[in-house]
Amino acid sequence: GNGIVYAIEPESGNYSALNKNIVINNLTGTVVAYSLAIGETRRLSTFYLSNNVADSSMYAIDRPERDRVVFEPQHVQGVVMDTLDNLVCNQQFRVPNHIELDVDGVENLVEFGMSGLLDDDRLYTIMIEIESVISKGKIEKRIESADFCEVMKEQWNDKSIYNALYVRQSKLTSI
Repeated sequence: GNGIVYAIEPESGNYSALNKNIVINNLTGTVVAYSLAIGETRRLSTFYLSNNVADSSMYAIDRPERDRVVFEPQHVQGVVMDTLDNLVCNQQFRVPNHIELDVDGVENLVEFGMSGLLDDDRLYTIMIEIESVISKGKIEKRIESADFCEVMKEQWNDKSIYNALYVRQSKLTSI
């Protein structure tokens, strides 16, 4: 079809692998990768990596601390951060009909920077990985207050982390 996927990856090794996969799978033009971080504001920041293994999940923005655990970074890289609202408002991205967020512990910052999108009826679904110790129910409440309903929840072995699929209630009958 004429859809487009915006793939956002701040970590340099993963960004390189993402682009190789786009080329290998002949998805150039359909999937467009951006090397930036999504957050609560537009700014320059520092991205801390706990190791140099691709696809690792111990990263942090602004300081080398994750889940209240300080770690010794193996690599530090600069990163440009922006909000989803800014990217759409400035017409860099089309308004998405689906957003998938797996941002390893900063979902509260991302959610804060997408309040305009949450209220846009063109956004039908959101798949989000939530760490309940970070969210404390606030992320879920904000999404649900924008007319979304949780339709699926996939709990990890670590019961504090789960994936949730939300569908805009006005779109439930059309999906």
